[in-house]
Amino acid sequence: MMFSWPKKWLVLTLASVVCEISFCRTFVKVDANEELCFFEDLKKMDPLVVTFQVMEGGYLDIDARILSPSNEALYSQERVKEGTKRITAQVDGRYTICFGNTMSTMTAKLVSFGIHAGHGELVSHEVAKQEHIYPIQTKVLELADKVTQLKDLEQNLKARSARHKQTADSTNKRSLYTSMLESVVLVSVNLW
Repeated sequence: MMFSWPKKWLVLTLASVVCEISFCRTFVKVDANEELCFFEDLKKMDPLVVTFQVMEGGYLDIDARILSPSNEALYSQERVKEGTKRITAQVDGRYTICFGNTMSTMTAKLVSFGIHAGHGELVSHEVAKQEHIYPIQTKVLELADKVTQLKDLEQNLKARSARHKQTADSTNKRSLYTSMLESVVLVSVNLW
């Protein structure tokens, strides 16, 4: 039995958009007598890596399948607890990854899985060339020089601050001793 369109497709579409940028783990609940399928569009020779693990429910087992665009089974395992399968796309098209809980009549399963598709080929015009890197290297060296200047300035300011603190402490001590001497003189003049 396949899942209903409205809620599950929205969740699955959002999950696939979020996970499209990089490898992502997703958790899904596969109800009893149900099969959930996910789709990946691949080009010829693109890798597809699927990892999965049943987190809870029943005997912690699930049926897992990977189908080619022509619905040929590339991977099919029944009642497995976890697994990892790597395939290379032989043709362009939409590959299907399914998790089935059809053997269970009452228990839902929670499956954690990750799909990593493609290898993000760089187009030759997107690769940085030496003439693009040189200005960046120049700026990095300039920034390193500025950082060194800032460190020197910081050390200089710390030394000045310490010297000013010594001067302020010395001045405070002199003021204290002068005030104490004046107090003693004032008291002695009053007593005399």
